[in-house]
Amino acid sequence: MREILFRRSEPVSRALLQAMLYDLGEYPAAVISENPADVVVGELYALDPKHGHEALAAVDEHEGIDEGTTEYR
Repeated sequence: MREILFRRSEPVSRALLQAMLYDLGEYPAAVISENPADVVVGELYALDPKHGHEALAAVDEHEGIDEGTTEYR
């Protein structure tokens, strides 16, 4: 999955979110926090406009989301 996204995107910057990160097993969850000491660090990428749809479709397939689902869009 990571390779599919990297081939269809460009790094923009480091990303910070004032939140707590929880281990839910297969996927993590970030919950917004009021405590400034709670910081989740990540990376921000911009999808290539020519291939963004392919990248999002690959993510949906990886996560088991089919075309008829509107859960994330």
